[in-house]
Amino acid sequence: MTGDGLGLRVSVVMPAEVKTTSREIGAFARHIEDVGLDGIFVGDHVAPTGPQPDSSLVLAVAATATERIAIGFGVMILALRGPAWAAKQIATLQTLSTDRLILGVGAGGEMHGTPAWQAVGVPTPNAVHEPTPRCASCPASSPAT
Repeated sequence: MTGDGLGLRVSVVMPAEVKTTSREIGAFARHIEDVGLDGIFVGDHVAPTGPQPDSSLVLAVAATATERIAIGFGVMILALRGPAWAAKQIATLQTLSTDRLILGVGAGGEMHGTPAWQAVGVPTPNAVHEPTPRCASCPASSPAT
């Protein structure tokens, strides 16, 4: 990192197979910090195709095992969480990491699979992207507001 605050920052995404025990997660995170990288990120899936622990818990372990590196979600899928629960997770991670959390958020999509959307009672992405209804008195090119 250059003294003027400009420079290339390099982070990694923690592979799913590393996230099996807190000891392994902590060791991986410390290794990333020890070799001089800048951050560690995890994927966020409610119903993954293979074993994958809760991303916020993985980040909590990584935060407490390190002192310098940033931690973050590859993208936190807000549509799969209630707003109060997401806010609590974010605030807790920010505190545990001593302000090192980088938060990327997204709406999710088909890549998360129908089981994830069904598990939390949210319509699947296809249902979310239905055509916008039009009002009877609006011109044909104007969507309802």
